[in-house]
Amino acid sequence: MGKAGAYAIQGHASIFVSELSGSLSNVIGLPADIALSLWTNLTRDS
Repeated sequence: MGKAGAYAIQGHASIFVSELSGSLSNVIGLPADIALSLWTNLTRDS
């Protein structure tokens, strides 16, 4: 609970997830590493 439209891999439902391929933040939400890189590039030029 308390995810406000997001997804989570936790609790009892986690038994349905056998493996995760890729970035955890990309699979269940915003890819934080890519977003930070893009933000850094945008703000560096201004």
